[in-house]
Amino acid sequence: QYFHSLVGVWIEPHQAVCNTFQSNYKTCVRSGDNETSTEILVWYCLMNTLCGANLLALDDAFIDAGRKMAEMFQYQLLVFLACLHEHVAKLAGKDGSELFHLTNGPFQNENELLDFAIANDKSKLMKTVYF
Repeated sequence: QYFHSLVGVWIEPHQAVCNTFQSNYKTCVRSGDNETSTEILVWYCLMNTLCGANLLALDDAFIDAGRKMAEMFQYQLLVFLACLHEHVAKLAGKDGSELFHLTNGPFQNENELLDFAIANDKSKLMKTVYF
């Protein structure tokens, strides 16, 4: 199912893929696959962004996904999601730092994350910020 979702990104309408990601997320959580379930959460948020979802609803979806990721201790993808969320939240007229508070890191926004990545030679984090 997960593979079908990823292929579906290229061949199906985005809304249909979002629904498939929701279903796959629930399946992965039930089976205890935290890594795949957090990847699906990121894809779900990305696809909703491309679907032109209401910004306030999208902001809520990012926050909900971020909280789920923090509960599963999936901090690497949470940092990526926090960077994306900051931009969505700003477009919605909000602060955008809520997910950074969940990352378990010494940064509260994208600029602090970039400074942290440069100071600690974390090239993957730098790529996340520049993405």
